[in-house]
Amino acid sequence: MKMKTISLALVTLCLFWSLAKANTLLTEDFESFATGSITGSQTIDGVSYNNVAFVDDSTATPFGSSNTFMHVSTGSRTVRINNLLSSLTTYSFDVYEPSGGANGYVLFGIGASDLNGSNGHTTWGLDDGDVLVASYTQLDSGTVPTLSEDTHYKAYVLYNGTGSTQTVQANGPADILPGQSALFFQEVSSGTLIDAGRYSSLNSTSPSTHNDFLFRSFSNGYNDIYVDNLAVDDTLVVPGSGGGGGGAYPSVDHFYNEFEMWGLDGVTEKDELSLTLNTTENGGTTTTFTLADPVRAVDVSDPTAPDFSTAIPYHFGGSTSADNVGVGYPLDAGRFQRGESFTLTATRDFRLNRIGWHTTSVTDAKVHFKWTQGGVDQSLTLDAVWSIDLAPHNIVMDANTPLVITNVSDDVDEIKQRIALRYFIGNLMFASEPTYDMSGSGGLPQMFGVNIAGAEFDNYSFLEALNDPEQWEYYEEKGMELIRFAFRWKRLQPTLGGPLDSTQLANLQAALDLCEQHDMKLILNCHDYYSWGQDDNYDFSVSIGESDNGYTVTNAHFRDLWERLATEFGDHPALYGYGLMNEPQASDADWAATAQEALNGIRTIDMDTWVILAGYGYSKPHNWPEGHTNLIQVTDPADKIMYEAHVYFDANSDGQNYQSYDQEDRTPTSFIFAASSFINWLQATGNRGFIGEFNVPDDGDPRWMEGLQLFMDQLMAHGLSATYWAGGSSWNENSWKIHPTNNYQTDRTQMGILEQYGANANLPTDIYVDNADPVGVTTQGNWVSSVSASGYYGTDYVHDDYTDGVSKWIRFTPDLPISEIYTVYTTWTAYSNRDDNVPIDIQHASGTTGLLVNQKVNGSQWVSLGSYAFDKGTDGSVTISNDGTTQAVIADAVRFELRPDLPREVIVDNADSSGVTSQGTWQSSDSAAGHYGDDYQHDQNDGKGSKWFRFTPDLSVTGDYTVYMRWTAYSNRDDNVPVDIAHLGGTATTTVNQKLYNNQWVELGTFSFYEGTSGHVTIRNDGTTEAVIADAVKFVLDE
Repeated sequence: MKMKTISLALVTLCLFWSLAKANTLLTEDFESFATGSITGSQTIDGVSYNNVAFVDDSTATPFGSSNTFMHVSTGSRTVRINNLLSSLTTYSFDVYEPSGGANGYVLFGIGASDLNGSNGHTTWGLDDGDVLVASYTQLDSGTVPTLSEDTHYKAYVLYNGTGSTQTVQANGPADILPGQSALFFQEVSSGTLIDAGRYSSLNSTSPSTHNDFLFRSFSNGYNDIYVDNLAVDDTLVVPGSGGGGGGAYPSVDHFYNEFEMWGLDGVTEKDELSLTLNTTENGGTTTTFTLADPVRAVDVSDPTAPDFSTAIPYHFGGSTSADNVGVGYPLDAGRFQRGESFTLTATRDFRLNRIGWHTTSVTDAKVHFKWTQGGVDQSLTLDAVWSIDLAPHNIVMDANTPLVITNVSDDVDEIKQRIALRYFIGNLMFASEPTYDMSGSGGLPQMFGVNIAGAEFDNYSFLEALNDPEQWEYYEEKGMELIRFAFRWKRLQPTLGGPLDSTQLANLQAALDLCEQHDMKLILNCHDYYSWGQDDNYDFSVSIGESDNGYTVTNAHFRDLWERLATEFGDHPALYGYGLMNEPQASDADWAATAQEALNGIRTIDMDTWVILAGYGYSKPHNWPEGHTNLIQVTDPADKIMYEAHVYFDANSDGQNYQSYDQEDRTPTSFIFAASSFINWLQATGNRGFIGEFNVPDDGDPRWMEGLQLFMDQLMAHGLSATYWAGGSSWNENSWKIHPTNNYQTDRTQMGILEQYGANANLPTDIYVDNADPVGVTTQGNWVSSVSASGYYGTDYVHDDYTDGVSKWIRFTPDLPISEIYTVYTTWTAYSNRDDNVPIDIQHASGTTGLLVNQKVNGSQWVSLGSYAFDKGTDGSVTISNDGTTQAVIADAVRFELRPDLPREVIVDNADSSGVTSQGTWQSSDSAAGHYGDDYQHDQNDGKGSKWFRFTPDLSVTGDYTVYMRWTAYSNRDDNVPVDIAHLGGTATTTVNQKLYNNQWVELGTFSFYEGTSGHVTIRNDGTTEAVIADAVKFVLDE
């Protein structure tokens, strides 16, 4: 089952949640451990235990009965979690300090093999309830707490190794700055969460080597502590203090505004309204919301403290004239007047982010809120504007405790009865990060992607879109799994009822093949608005069911088109669905009849592929509840109909002519509600849905991107697939296009949001292959398992049995999730009998790179073997052999770190402060146009045979690079300039004609380079008779 998790981000006054991976790297509850002491060092599950004991409840019961836990006490004791620090890391554990133990202290924290002196990064101690701070650890903010002995705490150490501030939800949003560690303790019995401050290291700002977590009891100062439930997560985790089984992790925003779904109408009076929802969080979460306790005659003379002693029970609903407590859907169901009150209760912790009212230009109406949060009463009085933003007030309602809402407006006729509850929006709260089942409705796999548009343009052939393979590679790298691909009916079928055009058919075949090649699915989308005749000349179009220009277009013609397409492509593995017609400009009845005819034809050939029915008109989401009474009657013997809506956020709802965010009158609610009518209709009718088009502009206002994220959260939480409008290389420049710039090197801002929801959003940052793994490891010769040397990864390591003259190798083959750059590491147990010249071959996308490593040193740490481009799957490998060695060879584990951040393109300019060297005098100039950067260099057309100019890149990745050079061309330039390319295999020499190719990158060839600065390009003036130019050189990684 495909799942995604939501993590926290705080933007302006609106909380929204972006997708992030959340992998638990280690859990150890010690239940499988034998009681007794470990003498010396032993590594279990990547944790090294040195002189510690394990006891059960027959000795002590700090964590409850029937429990085994770890005892760190007298002497030199160390427990080390090896090499699991990543850019975001949480170490958590249960801890208990007995009052009757020895005096002294026990340290815990991040370090390098130990916590003493320079080995420590951020470290704390426990000493008779006091929290100690190591001398090399600096308190940046907050207060160091005092704990109680004989008390069970859960401790959390959070490390932020990213370059940006991270926000966690701990009794409200709490920030952790880049490079900081945060410390929290939760008293388990009460749930009270203690924020113990933010810390940084005086030893290291970036613990690239301080990557262990340790408990340390020193022989000259020690104590007793008990520890249980060690865990390491590669995200920031901290609990909240809310009651009722909630916690600090919010779901996506859920909205509740269709009150007829609660059983309310414009006639019936009710004393209670209830709605039970099963949402997708954590495999399906049932939550019941209840509106109850409607009363009137509350004394609100003090608007900050309503007095309910005079309250009279009342009702919800009825008409406005019935004067009952008002809930605004239907609109005639009463008004919420001064002195009236009701309660909102949820069966789990719930954060109320926004509440909306029906108002009539009210400026002085006021509403009082009273709730219980973490067992503590809270209250708040706010103006009852159209939409009240409650997120800054952090209203978290404890489960099964009421939020009391009271109208405390002034006693003025014109305002005291002009509001009624319209909707509320908020988050369910969870004790751990919520996950979402991405299988979607009816088990339909949920996918996000883009429209690759252009083939539906006027005077356009498919070839432009298809002849750009980088386009497809780009969207695959961004995790886009679904492509909606448009075509014109008449262009594909020039004669009604006739054969399909072979050229255009081949182009569709090519698009499907590209999708298959890049692990994508494709929707065939007839982009003709219910007509035939829009061709390259755009002379006419004839709607289905009409006659014009000598043509009559019928439902039978439309069926013929789709029967032919199903025959051609029905069994193609990349075909996702038949998008029968984009935005059909027809009545619901006419479109339903046409769709039924086409579907019937498809099903005579293909019973397996989805048929996608767009809403009539422009497929707007708000038309669905009442506007598609005929379309919903379309039947499918395969039960594979999907309904399609289009969502845009401009005034015209066409996504073409956006004004500013404020001119469009957008709010966060606009994005949360955008597809609500469509979603509610799908849920009420039990149908499956798809958002075929949506977009937002990038005009520099970050609120558009915040809104896009809110909208995507809604799609994800409700299992809807969607394709952004639009990609494609042929668009004119506009603010909403998604096609990248700078030769696919620069993403559009919108892609930064979309890729968080793509197939690559939850990829592990590290892939490990251990020598003991049942798959991914192959050998030649006999390799012997051992645990005699400490510091190995996993359960053991292997060695070549010190066998001279017998060729042996062991190969580590990862199953990589995507084609990408990975930094490769290996680890070994160092010792004096290890070989210092161990050969290692890395098989990557560009070939094989061989290295030699010294296994006498750098033991028990991840040693980098370099960065390389790898293809997805199992084509790459790392092979350790004993060829040419005379001492022991160790093979323990290999790690592949996903590195999409490493540059694929490096440009060295003549004016750079590093990477350029020269011989002889070169003259700077900017007189000729077309140079890269500020200027270029020339040899002054003298000193022939004695001058050269060298460009040396600092490459981050080993592999094949295509090398380009540029110059300012002119008639006085030499036409035979020698250029030397020093690469992994030697030096290649070519010549260039600098009279030609001004202002462009000229390819010199493709060569292999090691990462670093060993390669270079040298321009010489040997044998030249005219001016020689040195401007810039570009190295582009081939992937």
